[in-house]
Amino acid sequence: MDVRNLDAKLPTDSILTKRKICCTMFVVLGLLTFYACYVGVAVELPPAPAEIDQNKTEVNTLNKASIHRNRTIVLIVAYMRTGSTLTGSLFREYSSAFYVFEPLHMLQQAFSRPADDKVTLKYVNGTTRNYLVSERSEVFLDEINSWLNCKIESLSIQTLTCRHHRVFTKVMMAFFYCSQGHFSASISHVDANLERCLRTAISFCKEAQLLAFKFIRLSMEEASKLLPLYPNMKIIHLVRDPRGIIQSKLKIKAVTTKTFKKDVVTYCSRIEKDLKVSKEIPQKHPKRLKILRYEDLAEKPLETAETLFKFLGLTFEKHLQDFIFQQTHASHKSCKYCTQRKNSSKTSNKWRSHIDHNMAIFIYDTCRTSNVILGYLPLESAQALRNLTIPSRRLVHEV
Repeated sequence: MDVRNLDAKLPTDSILTKRKICCTMFVVLGLLTFYACYVGVAVELPPAPAEIDQNKTEVNTLNKASIHRNRTIVLIVAYMRTGSTLTGSLFREYSSAFYVFEPLHMLQQAFSRPADDKVTLKYVNGTTRNYLVSERSEVFLDEINSWLNCKIESLSIQTLTCRHHRVFTKVMMAFFYCSQGHFSASISHVDANLERCLRTAISFCKEAQLLAFKFIRLSMEEASKLLPLYPNMKIIHLVRDPRGIIQSKLKIKAVTTKTFKKDVVTYCSRIEKDLKVSKEIPQKHPKRLKILRYEDLAEKPLETAETLFKFLGLTFEKHLQDFIFQQTHASHKSCKYCTQRKNSSKTSNKWRSHIDHNMAIFIYDTCRTSNVILGYLPLESAQALRNLTIPSRRLVHEV
């Protein structure tokens, strides 16, 4: 999508068995890969973080980022129910990738439930850090920098033990199982077994030609602060018709009829702010941002994926093409949080057959600014909403 035109548009202000077998094979393959490096790679583990004052709240962010010039870095900045899991999986499957799914998940939870306006994070060397809730953004960027520099031993224990590692990643899935039983509330040092687990994950990270991270808890403003530090970093800003997002959230009860209006206003405000930043990035950092509409990926998965890899300067490998076809033309539909779909194109428009017409109007009007920018159309009548031959978006030019 051409972000160069945003300036004029923005206001200034048994199937079950098969599934189990596939999941088991995936876990086993990950563990075998991890074991191969575990016994064959000797990597010096960087020193653990120095002792930290338990009352310290200052955050030293963005001043020690090293530049990996021989690798590609991609951040996928998305929103819940925008197809971000599918998009992230494209890069997870790349032949030399270190991919992390939702690196900020546990941090977001910690900062959402503070005790006395303070958040305590623990680290593998037994130390703790106390942060103010107002330091959330700095802490987020600090941990992202640790990921980007393969300083996995510097991440908080909350992040290292995130349950998402065991499902949606490869290297960190293996780390998750390798490190089982080595983390505890009273951890005071890195034991030999945990050290080996860390070494192997760090080795994979350092050797990867692609570092990819998928976020739904990172703003474009936060992501943009990393671009000057990493000249080889690019950002994919993943968006979707807000009516599809909200209907999907209603289906899984992430939005309720009671919270509906508040949730819509919150989302529309967030994406409008993000698009303002997306407008500015190409001016400061040309060819380093791509706005991707979920509908384009769902309706033309191979063509759109090839465009994404070209944007990143990566080879669109044959096994990736096979993977994408399998995910978007599966023999059965997978779970509500999974990526396999019988017909991804049909899935992307399914909301039109289920959403309440009055709700659809409220969502569109509330998000009107971003909808105009992204090309989403109003579908003002109930007949137009249900008639899938009437497009819900206009064509926009690619970057």
